[in-house]
Amino acid sequence: SGCLINISIYYLFSEYFGFGINLCSVLAFLFAVTSNYIFNSSWTFLSKNHQGDLTFKDWLSYVAGNIQGLIINLLLLNFLVNIILLPSHILAQIAGIFSGMIFNFYFAKKFVFK
Repeated sequence: SGCLINISIYYLFSEYFGFGINLCSVLAFLFAVTSNYIFNSSWTFLSKNHQGDLTFKDWLSYVAGNIQGLIINLLLLNFLVNIILLPSHILAQIAGIFSGMIFNFYFAKKFVFK
């Protein structure tokens, strides 16, 4: 769901509002990381120790853990668009999302919802 939210928000801000690729990617990240935190907290990592409570502290930890995914996303997005000259920045964003996804999941599993 996070990927769909990310791409949808990225597309909305880039195509309808004309924002640059980096701003679109960061805004899309904020929407997606928030929804992922809610779903992961309520479902994926629900356990005896973690009852699915949504706290600002856990959200901040989750966002902090996902920052490396955002950085990887932004690096790949800019590389594909500005260096490789990939004609579709949307495809570059999709590649960036998937490149950071593994790091994000690992951090959430090991540190936020341990």
